[in-house]
Amino acid sequence: MKKIATWNVASVRSRMEGLGNWLTKTAPDIVFLQEVKATEESFPFLEIKGMGYNALVRGQKSYNGVAVLSKEPLEPVLENLPGAGEEEARYLEVKDAAGVHYISVYVPNGNPSEKNPQDTSKLEYKLRFMAALLERVQTLLADRTPFVLGGDFNVIARDTDVYNAKAYEGNALMLPSVREALRKIEYSGVTNALRLLHPEPFLYSFWDYRFGAWEKNMGMLLDILYLSPAVADKLEASGTDSFVRGEANPSDHVPVWCLLRE
Repeated sequence: MKKIATWNVASVRSRMEGLGNWLTKTAPDIVFLQEVKATEESFPFLEIKGMGYNALVRGQKSYNGVAVLSKEPLEPVLENLPGAGEEEARYLEVKDAAGVHYISVYVPNGNPSEKNPQDTSKLEYKLRFMAALLERVQTLLADRTPFVLGGDFNVIARDTDVYNAKAYEGNALMLPSVREALRKIEYSGVTNALRLLHPEPFLYSFWDYRFGAWEKNMGMLLDILYLSPAVADKLEASGTDSFVRGEANPSDHVPVWCLLRE
């Protein structure tokens, strides 16, 4: 079996103890990380190597940043998403010796700053990024390239993917245009590994640090693993490791994982 997970760690250097504990406890083969908030020069490669993992990183100082950790060596494929006009470190595509591609993605949030609520540039960037991601998915599918695409998509896909949908009306996480952009990716021919086996409502991967969200279970589902058809045929199990949200110094996200037959 091969276990693949995705986790927005909200600063890899701040979560090293929790990351190490989780890797030891759950032993994933491949991990997609988002919001590593470190450049390639400051990324903790040696510490990660000591945990038994190789790392490929598309870094950025203080913000964003994506990485792929793997027990086996991987080769880089793309460090930028074609067509996204990508100015930030949000996409990393790598492949293994068998030609399977692994893609870690951090979709922009899309909401304007509080100082300029009428600014739509961040939403436009989010939609542009998602359209480019759809094109990349379609290209891989047309080429029959096996792949796993995972990350923080910053989309509340359904009203039952958040504790209170009315509280997020007008938010860029669930605008109709954003949901439609995600649906186009889902309808392209990929499989949502978590939702295929767990269609139940109010299943979450994120709890805000504020408002006692974790304690009150005020969560939302933002993190996704998509599988190409050849990979989806091997899906055995999937789930979330929600227990890490209750540990010391947690990320506000928890890992989402799937288990594949080899």
